[in-house]
Amino acid sequence: YPGEQFGPALAGILSGDSEPGGRLPLTIPLTRGQLPGSRPAGDVPKTLYYTADGGIGYRSPAVLADGAAFPFGYGLGYSRTEAGAEATRAGDSLTVTVTATNLGDRPTCHVAQVYVSADGIGARELAGIVRIPLGPGATAAGSVTIDPPLRWDAAAGRRLPLAGAHTVAVAQHSADPGTVFTFDGRRREPSAAPVR
Repeated sequence: YPGEQFGPALAGILSGDSEPGGRLPLTIPLTRGQLPGSRPAGDVPKTLYYTADGGIGYRSPAVLADGAAFPFGYGLGYSRTEAGAEATRAGDSLTVTVTATNLGDRPTCHVAQVYVSADGIGARELAGIVRIPLGPGATAAGSVTIDPPLRWDAAAGRRLPLAGAHTVAVAQHSADPGTVFTFDGRRREPSAAPVR
């Protein structure tokens, strides 16, 4: 969504003076049929119920089943990065540390998104973002602490942490499987899949 400084920003990116380091704040679907309230052309709905089909954006069933043209959080830059992640637990919280390396000769930022899923919440949900500025050839780390997913408990009258195992994925965008960690209330430390 360009603003009044779109012209200078675009010129800076096209000339290579600035890196297009932003990430998509929305999902661009493959077809109109993936959008809530989509109907044949000419039959425009007057009311949209965003909870009717189980979610919108990167959590919509149509996007989860068929993919998106450009997923939530997608973005490119003028330099490539590689990263690894590790997780440490403190009580009910999990701290995810991402270490990234700039593989190019231009400054860039590595942006990692942390998604959480658990039994009963359906699609994974964005829980945190780690943005790591990197000079040419540099390595740096950043971390984010996330809490377990919460659900409304009518008996308690408040939101309580979901019990059981939680899956945490450290990814570059919503369609990236990423590096996956699993942690459970009964274990002291998270177990991790191999770091990519």
